[in-house]
Amino acid sequence: MRGLIYHNLLYFGCSFAFSLSVVLATIFLSFPVVHVIAETQVVVLSLLVTRMHRDFWRLDRTARGIDGVDISLSTFMAQ
Repeated sequence: MRGLIYHNLLYFGCSFAFSLSVVLATIFLSFPVVHVIAETQVVVLSLLVTRMHRDFWRLDRTARGIDGVDISLSTFMAQ
């Protein structure tokens, strides 16, 4: 639960900061700068969500005791 709250607060803080910067950039700066900031926002938030999902997946695997076991499709196809 602590990890979920941490990741959600981090995601909320970053998305709020980026949204505020896009609004302020729209008012004061030219379109190309606003576009770069908006595209950077998409990339950074995507990376944060991916990081959150990987952390939760890793925690779930260690909690179940299957940390080193690979159960991918290629493992089953090789047999």
